Amino acid sequence: MKVVQICKYRNTNVEGVDLFEEVLRAARDHWRAFYILNGDDGDLRERLGCETRTFHLSKSDIKRIRPSAVLKVLRALRADRPDVIVTHRIKPAVFAAWAALFLPGTRKIAVIHNMSEFKKPRRLWFARWLMRDWTFVGCSEAVRDDMLARGFPADRTVAIPNSVDQRIVRDHLMTRQAAREDLGVPVDARRVIGTVGRARPVKGHHFFIDAMKEMTDPPYVVVIGDGETLEPLRRAAAEAGLSNRLIFAGGRRNAYRYLSAFDALIMPSLREGLPIAMLEAIAAGVPVFGTPVGGVPEILRDPAWLFPKEDVPALRDKLAWLGDADQSALDAVRDAQYRVFEQDFSIERYHARFLALMEDRPLPA
Repeated sequence: MKVVQICKYRNTNVEGVDLFEEVLRAARDHWRAFYILNGDDGDLRERLGCETRTFHLSKSDIKRIRPSAVLKVLRALRADRPDVIVTHRIKPAVFAAWAALFLPGTRKIAVIHNMSEFKKPRRLWFARWLMRDWTFVGCSEAVRDDMLARGFPADRTVAIPNSVDQRIVRDHLMTRQAAREDLGVPVDARRVIGTVGRARPVKGHHFFIDAMKEMTDPPYVVVIGDGETLEPLRRAAAEAGLSNRLIFAGGRRNAYRYLSAFDALIMPSLREGLPIAMLEAIAAGVPVFGTPVGGVPEILRDPAWLFPKEDVPALRDKLAWLGDADQSALDAVRDAQYRVFEQDFSIERYHARFLALMEDRPLPA
């Protein structure tokens, strides 16, 4: 079997913990090629032991789906003659769908990472008409259910939940002291709560400010992530007098290495597919709490681990509990969540299910 995976870019923010790479690792006994539409291939060839193709398309080429750009991809596909094409996110899927019109007999798999990816009518129309023989993979049961509700065929729409390789996470964690020092947290702080995610409104980071303003002695909260709301959030935290307890640390390469700084991870998100940061935290031995959006309840199965989205009092109460809870209570949450991770989110299970899909076999339970 020959497998080609098409991505818009190579993920340069993380090394080792990356689902684009894990899909190809699942097919390690087969010929594989990694197509990258924009940017370089770095050391992917050496780390994954696969072929790579870089197209150096401009952002405009990709956004506008220029025919000349599609033709470049088609020429490479005709030369490689894959049995299976796997795409991640919408633009690579659109490129592959046009090219695949000239590649009869090739199996096509589109991995969908977000809720409401097909909310736009033209995307839904495109999928229904030009991707009729594709298989769609939701990164959670919630993402699959969202696609089914939009009319995707049940026999070609499956869920393969996200995963992380816990060995990579644990082997690369920083020491608690080093992580806290780099993030600007006192090394001896009794309780530090963290979150990891892009600084965007959908992540709900602004609710930390509203919740912590209502607390007399809030725990330290550290937000790791770059994005459009980073500087406004920093200013708002300073204006609220929270700069010494609410730290917007900005982005960090391989952010999962900093999980050792935290006593718990909390995500007040408004929308999620199935957050990798939660799985990384559980793999690192950090208990996790979050809002019941998207695939989050598939990980956080105890209602006590959840709190309503956009609910400042609920977030405040959860932060207060995390600040005061005995370590034994946090350890009990950690152990229960790890059992869920081992059962349903192990990297071995992820590999087995993707390999079966690429080989056109029934997915293992």
